[in-house]
Amino acid sequence: MSSILDVHRVKRELWQAWLDSKPGDPDAHEEGGFVLMDSTGILSVERWPRGLQASIGVPASPGGRRSGKLVIATFHTHPNTESPFKQEPTEDDVEAVRSDPDLRHRHFEGEFVISRERVFKIDTKGQVTVIGLTDQTLGSMRKE
Repeated sequence: MSSILDVHRVKRELWQAWLDSKPGDPDAHEEGGFVLMDSTGILSVERWPRGLQASIGVPASPGGRRSGKLVIATFHTHPNTESPFKQEPTEDDVEAVRSDPDLRHRHFEGEFVISRERVFKIDTKGQVTVIGLTDQTLGSMRKE
């Protein structure tokens, strides 16, 4: 299975969430959402309600589904760019993915954490990997 980041409209939505989170601004706040797949394999994004400066509430996804669609991935931003805020996924981020029984299906790709410099992915085992630099991974959306 290819990465959700290979799908233009999904990549564009993640980039928009990053911009909407107002990175580095005094009003910076977390943004996030679900990447969903319908029964025909089409991907879409459902954004979560706006988060706070360093947290965001994740809506329920019973059985790994939202609006009748399968949750393929989740994402959220880390827009606070100054110390003491972490750019990488926090222990709470990792534990939230690792302990969510609704995300334990074979199609779930992981949770993407978007920061100023990097895009990270957390898998259901709690492993964190760097996907790439934010500007290179998502930033090409600026011109589109």
